[in-house]
Amino acid sequence: MYVARFSCDARFGHKDELFSLMKRWHREIGSQLGWKPRYLMGSIGSESRIEVEIAVLTLDALDQSFAKLATIDAHRKWGKE
Repeated sequence: MYVARFSCDARFGHKDELFSLMKRWHREIGSQLGWKPRYLMGSIGSESRIEVEIAVLTLDALDQSFAKLATIDAHRKWGKE
C-alpha cells in the first residue's frame, strides 16, 4: 500500500475557506475516483497548511486515478476556482 499526500497552504485568514473547498472537491470529484481522504492540519509549525492523504494499493492504481481525473470537467472548473 502507498499513501499519496497532497498539501495546500492557505493565505492568512483563509484556512477554513480552503478546507471547505478541499472537502467539496473530495465529495464531488475525489469520490468518483474512489478516494477516501484523510485530512491533516494543525496549529504547530505551518499553521496554514492542510494535507490530504489518499491510500492506494499500487502505484498503477494511482496512475489510473490520475488518468481518470484528467477526464473530469468538474476538476478543471474547481482548479480555476
